[in-house]
Amino acid sequence: MLMNEKNLNIKNTENKFVDLYKMVQERESFLNNDAKILQYGVVLEYFYKFLDKGGRLSDNVLAVLFWCYIKIGDVFYDEGVYKQDNNKFFMAVDYYNQALKYAKSNEEKNRILLMLREVYSYLNDKDAMLKIEENWVENQDTRDRFSAYMSLASSTDNLKDKAMLLEKALNEVTKQEMSFYNKYQDTLNVCSQLIALYELLNEESKLQRIKTLQKNTLNLLN
Repeated sequence: MLMNEKNLNIKNTENKFVDLYKMVQERESFLNNDAKILQYGVVLEYFYKFLDKGGRLSDNVLAVLFWCYIKIGDVFYDEGVYKQDNNKFFMAVDYYNQALKYAKSNEEKNRILLMLREVYSYLNDKDAMLKIEENWVENQDTRDRFSAYMSLASSTDNLKDKAMLLEKALNEVTKQEMSFYNKYQDTLNVCSQLIALYELLNEESKLQRIKTLQKNTLNLLN
């Protein structure tokens, strides 16, 4: 009986947690930014009380945590854009990274990764942007990763980064479910680009490795 009562109390606390979030969400359009941060922050504080009472991370709880951190992150992002305030962008990054911990689907992860990319774009942090873009590609379905890496490589000016992305695209070719001829063409396409890059970068060992791969690939149709 005591165990049933404890479980019932936990369930009631979980319901209150979800209801509290819904209440703030319904009022959101009437709240200014400070009030949004404050009230969604109250929901997060209630979560820690929920954990202290033995609460578990159910799907409902995870969804509330995800959206609370997103909502606060969005406020800081909007203020960073409006005020051109890097400190606001840094706060947005903190909250988006917290939201990432509670994302359950690829769609939710992609939503956060794209926002983080926007933040790092405003901060002109190209290294951080590249890492986020790589995480975004890895979060795609296997069939989409080759095209995603190729797209990133084409939009990157840094030669070493471009070569790194093309190497990753090359690794994805063999994983693709496509015809032999398409794999053959994709491999030769990437090889030709990498050869040009490694010649510019004076990367002799990498250049020879790719030339060998190109030659072996051409021989497949002979």
